[in-house]
Amino acid sequence: MPFFRFLTGLLVFTAATQANAATRYWPDLASPCDTTLQACITGANAADTVMVRTSATIDLSGAPYLYVNKPLSLLAAPGFRPTMPNGTVISAFADPGVGVNWSVSIEGFTVPDGGVVVSATSGNATVSLRRLDVVTTNAISNTGSGIAIRNNGSGALKFEIAENRVRVNVSTVSQPPGIYIDDFGGGSINGSIHDNRITSTANGVYGIYLFGGGPASSAAIYSNQISGNIGAGIAVSGANGSTLDAQVISNSVSCSGNSGSGLTAGIYQGSQNAQFFNNTVVGCNVGLGISSGYAVSGRLSGNLIAYNHIGVSIPVLPSFSNDHNLLFANSANTAAFVPDPSTVTADPLLRRGAADARLSAGSPAIDGADSSALRALLTGPAPPLPEIDADGLRRFKGVTSLADIGAFEYGDTSIALRHVSSSNTLVNSPALTGNAAARPLLTHTRMADSYQAASNGYYAGFSYAASNYYVSNELSGVLFSPDSAFNVFVPAPGAGTLLHTSNNDFSTGNVFGFGTRIANAYFDNQGGRIVLATHRVSNYFNEPLATSFGFGSWYLWRTSAAGDFPNALNFDVYAQDASLDAFHWSITEGGSTSYTVLDNLAINGESCAQIFVQQGFNTYNAHPLQLRYVSALQRWRIENVDTAIMANYTDFYVLVDEAAT
Repeated sequence: MPFFRFLTGLLVFTAATQANAATRYWPDLASPCDTTLQACITGANAADTVMVRTSATIDLSGAPYLYVNKPLSLLAAPGFRPTMPNGTVISAFADPGVGVNWSVSIEGFTVPDGGVVVSATSGNATVSLRRLDVVTTNAISNTGSGIAIRNNGSGALKFEIAENRVRVNVSTVSQPPGIYIDDFGGGSINGSIHDNRITSTANGVYGIYLFGGGPASSAAIYSNQISGNIGAGIAVSGANGSTLDAQVISNSVSCSGNSGSGLTAGIYQGSQNAQFFNNTVVGCNVGLGISSGYAVSGRLSGNLIAYNHIGVSIPVLPSFSNDHNLLFANSANTAAFVPDPSTVTADPLLRRGAADARLSAGSPAIDGADSSALRALLTGPAPPLPEIDADGLRRFKGVTSLADIGAFEYGDTSIALRHVSSSNTLVNSPALTGNAAARPLLTHTRMADSYQAASNGYYAGFSYAASNYYVSNELSGVLFSPDSAFNVFVPAPGAGTLLHTSNNDFSTGNVFGFGTRIANAYFDNQGGRIVLATHRVSNYFNEPLATSFGFGSWYLWRTSAAGDFPNALNFDVYAQDASLDAFHWSITEGGSTSYTVLDNLAINGESCAQIFVQQGFNTYNAHPLQLRYVSALQRWRIENVDTAIMANYTDFYVLVDEAAT
């Protein structure tokens, strides 16, 4: 079964609770997990992990809540996605006493017509809410939001809310936010909200609402996509005497019918520093709004604010600056807002206006942001924030590795390639034709643009001749299977793309046994990055290729381990920071199937998803791979084409082009 490897977990335990922590599985034959899930949670000890091993709807006998009544981790077990009954709230809470460190983690559940709420009454809490698929509708009245964290005590609360999908469909007067976090107890909240996808068919919904009530709160809110009938896309505010440092970076807010505000900030008799960098706001009543009388400092930089009724609505704020923004087709701005001379007012050339605010070729937003300031903002925290855009792909692209204005970076291209009936198939695309410096990636798929394709049992790479790229069979004279298909990803140039050549020279080479080391500043000492590679066919490399990180470097490996890595082979290599759309996937309970079923909210249920797969090197898996969409599961899986069993800990690096999906 698969396991989604998280690179930024937040669980913190005291030494005593760590020593006594146990992993319990439900359902199980042993008490307390031999009856209901609620009994299993109630009978577990604090700091335990409860792994739920079912994808079925859990029977709660009509109860409206699943209570997590102590600090523990409630996780979907590898390969499973449990579903709660309609109208259910997963409610977690703890009151361990002042100064006690405790944590709660909830991951991998589908919650239709309900919500997930964590409340801290005392102590210092660490809360992680990830990979939740939540729908909040009219039928549920016992939750105030789709996903919520409340710090009701005076302690410190650390949080991460990431990679969730929240859909709100409520028509009552009081609209629940998609994601909500507050601190009304006078403590502090510090953490991140990132890589979430929030949609609303209700009226006046807040996508993300953060309220800091303590003396030293902070939040990084980045790479979220929010759309629909919006009251406020992202709102950050605070109470009397509070201080809040908010970094709002690379988020996309698209409103329906000029509803609500895209970005808002405010503080009541406290202070707030708000850094709004490289966001996109389209179709709202107000693009960015700060009410008068609030002590807000900060910077509005690199934002794309277009097709709103009012673009920027702020009072006179001596410590709030603006620069490098693109403002277009807004009816007006407030008189107090004086655009910096670096402001762009030309048509941003969005792909489909407010319906798709990604950039098209020739947009004046391309390379138009203050890249140095954005990079400094991302690298300032410890650990640094990932360099990703709202689609979870590279934030800095192009030959000069500059950032675009707005939430989305322009430049990557995905191609669904079919009709492969020979050993060489032309890739006819403006992104590749005549572009010898391109670094495309290749993945075999059984589903191209939602249409079935045939299996192809041969290894393939790219060749380039007479200004054209071809998908080429690695076995001379052997034809591809008719009607087989490939996904082709053409990343924009810049940091994270390169051509690697294996060199077995004893003194200057990069070949070490059956691997070759990539020496590049973007790759070095970056083990958390996602790395994919494809062979450039001149000399044949008729075996699968793997990537892995070790001793401060990334390596390419021949997975057959049949001797030293060949000399003078060329490979297109791509790397980026991890995100919802770029992740590491490992099989932790393998040994019985020839495939692994992916679980990722960007591609679940998306039969036309553009996905790219690179095998890792945790184990040997010397077999050709393919992607297949399983309609009955509404999930994608990675398969060995020859149906050979995948060993335990076989791993993959997976990239999703969400814009193409």
